[in-house]
Amino acid sequence: MGTSSGEPARAIARNVVVVGVGFLPLLAAPLVPYQTVGIFIAAILLAAGFASLMILPSMITLLEKWLFPRTRGVRLACKCGTCIISAVTAIALVAVNIHQFLSVGWTALTWWSIAALAVLTGLCSLFACRRQRADGDGQEKGADQ
Repeated sequence: MGTSSGEPARAIARNVVVVGVGFLPLLAAPLVPYQTVGIFIAAILLAAGFASLMILPSMITLLEKWLFPRTRGVRLACKCGTCIISAVTAIALVAVNIHQFLSVGWTALTWWSIAALAVLTGLCSLFACRRQRADGDGQEKGADQ
């Protein structure tokens, strides 16, 4: 807990206390739904604060070698899985919003989404290959000197 007890931990703890206590006056509301919302939001904030202060630092420590690789080659390689997951998430978000607001059918959205995923994956590969080539040339020049 030594590394998580600095300034960020104090800020997170203060935020949890201030915002969590800010929702507790809802318990005095005459309507039961307001009381329920107050209890749930306060509980969610306490759980999120606990997770941010205790669980997250533990997970980062346990997964350090995968999250922060030490070799230069691994650091510069494209994480295509991350790119694809990010692209799928963004495309799904856009597709759901287009479906809701423009009343476009799911069949058309599916085909457009597949095309967008192919384009985004291609761009990721293109930029990753360019970056790896540029870094490879720099390493070779540095080795020659």
